[in-house]
Amino acid sequence: MPHTTATRIYPLQLSVPAGTLPSAPQITPWVTEDNVIVSIELEIPPGHNGLTGIRIMKGDTQLLPFASNSWIIANDYSRVFPIDDYVPTGDIKVQAYNQGSYPHAFFLRMTMTLYTPLTAGSSPTDANAIPGITESGSSDPLSPDAILGTDTVAALATGEVTADQLLPVNIPADTSGVPAVTR
Repeated sequence: MPHTTATRIYPLQLSVPAGTLPSAPQITPWVTEDNVIVSIELEIPPGHNGLTGIRIMKGDTQLLPFASNSWIIANDYSRVFPIDDYVPTGDIKVQAYNQGSYPHAFFLRMTMTLYTPLTAGSSPTDANAIPGITESGSSDPLSPDAILGTDTVAALATGEVTADQLLPVNIPADTSGVPAVTR
């Protein structure tokens, strides 16, 4: 993903009330910008003890954790999730629940950088280019050249020979039962 090194951090602190169920989680919009999300950092302080869960959604698609319909459930946990992709962020929401007796906080930081798409007339560098297929000395054994011979393929291409003029390939079975190809 082509991007510059200038980054911006969008912090978000959630406080989830006690008794917030996974079936009806607290939903908090995370307003940022449409650009490349470099990473999302999540911090879950001590005290959650497996009674809370959090996930990040983009519309109806779950970004974190990566498995659908799952939650990050932790205690005294800190992790940076690399994303490194352009994501329009207008509909990013954080869903969280808290089945404990006390409110709990989550701390998030989204690191973003400017997306710089290739412009018309520009081209990728050789380092970013996908390698092409190169001609090698050995040909594909199933290519027309290998099966028919280069002279026959050239004659078909120029119209000197038609497919009706080619002799059929005979495939008699040998004594072992394995067919042998002959012309």
